[in-house]
Amino acid sequence: MEERLTDEPIKLDGLDGLPDEPEMPEAEDEIDEDLVGLTPSRLQEELAKRRAAEDRARREYEKLIEGAESLRHAGKFAEAEKLYRQAALYDPAAEEGLWAARTEEYTSTACFFKRSYAGDFAEAGARVRETVFAHMGPKIRAEKEAYEAEAAPLRTEVEAGRDSRREAFAANRNYWLWRFLGVLALFLAMGIACAVAGSYIVRTRGTAAPIATVVFGVLTLVSLAAVFILARKLFVAQRLVSDNEKLSSTEKGARLAELERRIGLLTLVLEGPAEDEDYTEDGTEDDTEDGAEEAPAEPSESPTEDAEL
Repeated sequence: MEERLTDEPIKLDGLDGLPDEPEMPEAEDEIDEDLVGLTPSRLQEELAKRRAAEDRARREYEKLIEGAESLRHAGKFAEAEKLYRQAALYDPAAEEGLWAARTEEYTSTACFFKRSYAGDFAEAGARVRETVFAHMGPKIRAEKEAYEAEAAPLRTEVEAGRDSRREAFAANRNYWLWRFLGVLALFLAMGIACAVAGSYIVRTRGTAAPIATVVFGVLTLVSLAAVFILARKLFVAQRLVSDNEKLSSTEKGARLAELERRIGLLTLVLEGPAEDEDYTEDGTEDDTEDGAEEAPAEPSESPTEDAEL
């Protein structure tokens, strides 16, 4: 009989007792396209590889969870958080331990003031959110209410101060703007006059053209120096106008900005993300490292400094 060189199953009628073919995995919603068309032996090999990979992943997950639990019970929450985060890549069930570590056994809300963490929690599973809220819900809401209570009068005071300065700073900016434009026009006029006078030097034999060229040239240089001086004055005046609109320009404004940031993050934690909200870090957020407490922003130079009315 000719030896078969293929791995195709032999189909014989009337013979019983042949080994059953390996069962294909049951497809619930989708068929695994990687397994379609494989021969029985290759199918067995592929399924065996998958089982081995699953076993390795399960052992690694159990190792990470064991280490994380040990660190967490020892009070080393930062180290435990790293292991829980790795374990969550294998099984989302690790997220419950992850948030227990991040909140230091449900006693600290500091992690929620890091925007990426607040965003992660906003999209966490229902079980994780329920567990955290069961332990910390009243604490989170109380902190938010305290921040809102502090921000309300501060917001009124900061807005009133900003409004009172806005008109004066705008008038100061306009004062230097008109003078800058006037000197700039003078510089252009003197430059044109110098060029015109210089063009007559080769056309006439008198001394009027050279003298006029020198005079207009000197006036051009003087007006150019004045342009630079007034440009700086205008820059400072415009900076005062811009800084006045920033909360961080004053100490109270910086505190209000920090309160508004914390209120927004706690709202995200409590209510979840708004539609189409992007809460990923983009480099503009003043997130603290690992949720550590952040000191109020250092107030910048006073908006009234350098003002020349």
